[in-house]
Amino acid sequence: MKLLTTIVILFLAIPSFASTYLNWGMAFDYPWPEEYSDVQNYAIGHHGILSKKFDYIIEGGGWKDSSHYPGAEASLYGAAAIGIDLKLHERYVSYYVGPSVISKRDVVLGSNFEVYQKVSIGWRDERDERIGFFVKHFSDGGLSKVNYGRNFVGAEVSF
Repeated sequence: MKLLTTIVILFLAIPSFASTYLNWGMAFDYPWPEEYSDVQNYAIGHHGILSKKFDYIIEGGGWKDSSHYPGAEASLYGAAAIGIDLKLHERYVSYYVGPSVISKRDVVLGSNFEVYQKVSIGWRDERDERIGFFVKHFSDGGLSKVNYGRNFVGAEVSF
């Protein structure tokens, strides 16, 4: 309960230095190529400033897996990551890495604890509202024998 309260306070305490974003994407490096378009990722996140050099994101979402391959499962996840967000006039480039937890292990990800990585590029306005593209990677870093990883590419909107 203390963690949830801390997260809510973080969301409310720094609205002028933070933004909310939405992601939608599809798998692009799934172990079974014929299933790419059936595995989709949906997420909502919070982006904020951690220090002069580093930013953070807190993201929650999941992927829908059609289970055409035996043992592949849909899952929810939560991630917290630290990274850099380069603002290049009307463009941006960002990279984040951090821990994540998934609700369901399967034949693709063999652990509930994963390393989350996200790279984003796109356009921004003077209020830092954004539209762009992302690449996400989930992997357990060798914690389990099953470690194909999940990779998604998609679109993001920040407001």
